[in-house]
Amino acid sequence: MNVYLAGPISRVTFRQATEWRDEATRLLNEMDIQTLDPMYGKQPPAGGQDTPIDQGDSLGLSPEETFERDMSDITNSDVLLVNLEDFVGSIGSPFEIGRAWAEGKPVVVFGADQFKTHPFSVAFTHMADDLKGAIGAIEHLEAFNSAPEAYQTSEYVPGF
Repeated sequence: MNVYLAGPISRVTFRQATEWRDEATRLLNEMDIQTLDPMYGKQPPAGGQDTPIDQGDSLGLSPEETFERDMSDITNSDVLLVNLEDFVGSIGSPFEIGRAWAEGKPVVVFGADQFKTHPFSVAFTHMADDLKGAIGAIEHLEAFNSAPEAYQTSEYVPGF
């Protein structure tokens, strides 16, 4: 299984953009799940790790390279994991959610309390309070994909 890591890049620091992705990658790799990280290969801004990333800064890649690579990675993913904690109003994450939804991929979000009643939240397969809860939801999706017959039940499973 491949999981694309969507979340803030613009208007946060390089450290904020990478720390949660590094933790998600570590946790998912422990379950033999691979990640597709839009921060892969990008360089910190000139001011360093704690400098906010300007919206137009592609961090060493051209805007076209960034867009094409990210869209390809979403297509090659099985699940979209989205960090909406402290959402800063960037265009990237909502676009990635729409792309994944249009491709029929599960969208697992965390930190999305402010969006629970938003009409577009219907695109979310699962909403978790934090990263660990989202990882747990992905673990359930992986188990289901590995043995769907084990999940044939009329019993309600919260969040799915």
